[in-house]
Amino acid sequence: MEEVQRQLRSILGLSADCDAFGALVLQWYAHRSRSLSLVWMSRGQHHVLDHPEYQAEIEPVGPTMALRFYWSQRACRILARGSVDQLKAYLADTIQAGGPYGGPETQLLRNRGITTWEGPALIDRAWSYSYGAGYQARVRPLGIRPIAEQHCLILVSPAGSFRLEHFGLHLDLAGVAHVCQEADDVTESDFRDSNRPWHVRIRGVRHRLLYALRPGLVGYRVTEVGDVYLCLLGLNDLALVLVVSGLAPRCLARGGVTEINGWELLPGEARTFDVPAACNDPFTTAESLDELIQLAPPVRQHLMALTSIASKVPGSREVRRLIWAVCNAHEKGNRESFRASDEEIYNRLIAGGFINKAPQERVRRSALHWLSEHTPLVKQSFYLRRRVWTIRMEWLANPTKECIEAMAASGLLTRRPSHVRSPRG
Repeated sequence: MEEVQRQLRSILGLSADCDAFGALVLQWYAHRSRSLSLVWMSRGQHHVLDHPEYQAEIEPVGPTMALRFYWSQRACRILARGSVDQLKAYLADTIQAGGPYGGPETQLLRNRGITTWEGPALIDRAWSYSYGAGYQARVRPLGIRPIAEQHCLILVSPAGSFRLEHFGLHLDLAGVAHVCQEADDVTESDFRDSNRPWHVRIRGVRHRLLYALRPGLVGYRVTEVGDVYLCLLGLNDLALVLVVSGLAPRCLARGGVTEINGWELLPGEARTFDVPAACNDPFTTAESLDELIQLAPPVRQHLMALTSIASKVPGSREVRRLIWAVCNAHEKGNRESFRASDEEIYNRLIAGGFINKAPQERVRRSALHWLSEHTPLVKQSFYLRRRVWTIRMEWLANPTKECIEAMAASGLLTRRPSHVRSPRG
């Protein structure tokens, strides 16, 4: 930790006896917890924020009210929809947490010169421009005292998570930013897991860091383990620091992006699973599903019942194997829905180590087809005459009302093997 302190003092221009990390965290905490007084003025159905720093408006859009936030007089984006009271509370919470993140909605252009970038005006001293539906590219120096004029390129999503892409000279990074942005689906509110936004893991589950507007820091996250801070110390030189109440800050890891992105905070408690053993019979599969802590109780109950029903149909082992592989992937932090051909779905499961090998095409399709007929978690569709399967991973932990009603209608929400204990709530 002393090496982290020494490097922070160097890039922030602080004295040799200063607690650089402590001062940095206090500044960021003060920024996030500053007192807010948001006064709204009513103009018919419109509610306009009266504030010297922030511009926002609540207005009717379609059947609901929408919260529109302005980064400038014309550059804006809808942050959320709901009731007026909900949107006022949402904006207060968002500002308190360090947002709104990303930037305004704008047209995505392939090539943008450095003259189209804005800044550096914010406290992180970053040059920025927005692209897509609220995404933002930021080129910021490595500290108050730039290290050999080096900067880093960071892409920030509307949800606040970020990708730290490249290091180099200001103009070089601005020129290649569009290459990195092409991997983003700007119709979604956040990066895909496959794009590896910065995150830590707790028992194998991903927890994304939020972008921090403070030189010396680049991200933070409040977790059950403690407060996690990502310090930017130099050229591809980062430190992951854990702050636990009552204890001195501890540097968990130091290195480059590839070395510490996805660091496990509780390595002794990270779960490992034996995939083939869980699929020997429907009873073993049901018991194994009951051990997974990330499944919502009604979904766990539904899937346990599915494994029992599947035992009565030909090829049931592949159905159980697929259910287990998908749930195992979810337990390990994969929250993005699968929407692909049967071959692509199995290849992704194999690449993640959630299944050992893919069966023949007929067996793959048979398993997916059976599941699509018995659970709302799997859906079959066609795109350009091509069969596509969708597995709703996000519903495994957070089923919608629609999902729960469909599971209940299937008659598989209350059945469960009699020898298996009740799912945990």
